[in-house]
Amino acid sequence: MGMFDRLIPALDMVGMEEPMPIVNALRNLVPVYKIHAWSDTWLSSAIDKLYAAGAVGVWADYKLHDTPDTVAKRAAKIKSAGADWITVHAGGGPKMIEAAKKSGLYVIAVTLLTSLTDKMIKDLYHADPSDVVLLLAEWAREGGADALVCSPKQVGTLNHWRSGFDDLSWNTKLIVPGTRSAGADVNDQQQVDTPYNAILNGADYLVVGRQVTGSSDPLNAIQKIAEEIEPAIQHRMTEETWRYEL
Repeated sequence: MGMFDRLIPALDMVGMEEPMPIVNALRNLVPVYKIHAWSDTWLSSAIDKLYAAGAVGVWADYKLHDTPDTVAKRAAKIKSAGADWITVHAGGGPKMIEAAKKSGLYVIAVTLLTSLTDKMIKDLYHADPSDVVLLLAEWAREGGADALVCSPKQVGTLNHWRSGFDDLSWNTKLIVPGTRSAGADVNDQQQVDTPYNAILNGADYLVVGRQVTGSSDPLNAIQKIAEEIEPAIQHRMTEETWRYEL
């Protein structure tokens, strides 16, 4: 798969219509798809169709944020529907993340949403965004999260942070949404950078959304992003700061 296994298409904006035209266009290129499930029935049906189309993994982007008991029950139900990955808000705290882990799902903790501006973050948390994202990352680490979602603007900070933990240096993945190639529409994203810079600064995976799913030719669109990130991956391989393991 090469560079394509670092790219995770987000089918969220596809809604309840059939996402299969996009999946079929990308067949055998990308292993994991992120979906926003509008209902449990839709989730189970969508997962079945994605696997039938060749998906290796399905990320149910529920962004759970509730009491530990509620999150544990919700995560277990999502697991039973066939999902492999689940998103939770790191702001729910370590106990909540631990509860999600009991489901057996690969738990991805969201730090700060990429739609928030620096001013919004400072108004809400009364702290610099970099300090906030580090606190949330620490909570995620304590709760046993498998991966972190962060903005392209914060990935360098978290990449440096995780390098200080021998047990987590290569195991905790950094997943970055909100990247846009030069000239692409940023839509509702605020914390934006290019795919190349995000990978160079420490991202292990990129969530690719409307730049691919909104394209009339999603295969060509994702191929261009793969070509864009290849030099960044090669640079990190040379520097021995790149690992392929999921």
